[in-house]
Amino acid sequence: MRENTESRCIIIDDFEKYHSLEELLNNKFNHTVTNAKITGLKMD
Repeated sequence: MRENTESRCIIIDDFEKYHSLEELLNNKFNHTVTNAKITGLKMD
């Protein structure tokens, strides 16, 4: 089976209400994390 290697981006407008990435993933997605790297600008 060939894995999908296409990059995707999902914008979540209400991310501020979650206290952690784990909480966001558990509440927004049916997910299994196999490998993740998150980079970006921290906004206060």
